[in-house]
Amino acid sequence: MRKVFLLLFCTALISITTNCNNNGDSGPSIIGAGNIKLNTKNVIPSVENRNETGVLELILYSDNYLEFSIVIDNLSSSDQLTEAYIYTGDPVSIGTPAITLVDGTSTIFQNNKVTGGRQLTDAEVAIITGDNVYVNVHSAEKPEGLVRGQIDKIIEQAYNVTLSPQNIIPEITDREDHGMAILRVVKNENGTSKLIYNVTVENLKPTDAITNGYIRIGNTTQNGNILVDLDLTDASQLGSTKELDLEPSVNTKLKNDALYINLHSTDYEDGLMRGQIR
Repeated sequence: MRKVFLLLFCTALISITTNCNNNGDSGPSIIGAGNIKLNTKNVIPSVENRNETGVLELILYSDNYLEFSIVIDNLSSSDQLTEAYIYTGDPVSIGTPAITLVDGTSTIFQNNKVTGGRQLTDAEVAIITGDNVYVNVHSAEKPEGLVRGQIDKIIEQAYNVTLSPQNIIPEITDREDHGMAILRVVKNENGTSKLIYNVTVENLKPTDAITNGYIRIGNTTQNGNILVDLDLTDASQLGSTKELDLEPSVNTKLKNDALYINLHSTDYEDGLMRGQIR
């Protein structure tokens, strides 16, 4: 897993000024260093009507010492940064705190930034150099998370889509079911892209069942053709992390076209709920 960590930190995320294998003196060598981009779009649940972005800089040494700095841009004047943690979790899930960066007591934000360091255990090094790990920065107004960034993957696109029967054409008015689709397009090591996603449904009518889900081409007034089959053929596919490789042409459409997600069910074969990606 360290290979992924080193690839991301030394080549994919940013260029670094220090060699990853030697820090130029007799002290501990640098085994990983780089910048993680943070933004509100990556947070689960979505952070609405906020424009903060940021960067987490990390340097990991051979003696397991981790140096870090966080800078948040466009911080709302009414908000205050409080804490920051490294979590275990894939890009479409809410994970578990694993490493404390800023606890608000011994290490605190100074306005929009903080610099610090901590000695990691071998287990914590394994986490930060492994798969499915991200950083979440919390604030007074957004205690669940203001900005987030994945450490082990490069996220190219992020969408959190609310699904509702009222968005179906024609509108479905006699159902209270609703759902959420969390979509992340990530860059593979070979330069291709894949879609990682998690779709959930709440208050589904007991006598009904989800039969499939698709990303379709179309704006809010259109019923369009299928672009991506999400393979949501039964209830066991809901609430779990799924992924699929994307053809370049499909990835281009995901970035640019008017698209929506449509979930179908036994009762509503043409679509039970829908939400617009763009």
